[in-house]
Amino acid sequence: MQYTVEIRRVGGDLLSLMSQMRTWLDHSRVEPDCFRYSVGSPATSFRLDFKVEKEAIAFASSFGGRILGSFDDFHPIPARAAGEPTGATLFVKQRKNRRQDDDLPVNDRNAALRRRSA
Repeated sequence: MQYTVEIRRVGGDLLSLMSQMRTWLDHSRVEPDCFRYSVGSPATSFRLDFKVEKEAIAFASSFGGRILGSFDDFHPIPARAAGEPTGATLFVKQRKNRRQDDDLPVNDRNAALRRRSA
């Protein structure tokens, strides 16, 4: 299974951000399957595909991203400030409290979420 992380940025130094991402990946000894980006107005989106869920969660929490097509797609991980617990820690706690239908494919899960809120 692929875990796609999306990171969106409005403005800022994109070259510096890409360098920080590469440094994080090297330091963590993580190699994404795919790295792509699109420059739009007003935001730039980066998408990285990972085979290992833990790596995707750690990367998303480090850069304020979200994991597409997952429970996290409904609850984006906020970028953390220095000294705060990582989003990965918070995400793991959320996953432990998930309901059984959270493991359904995205379309089925969306229907289940709508039923819960009705």
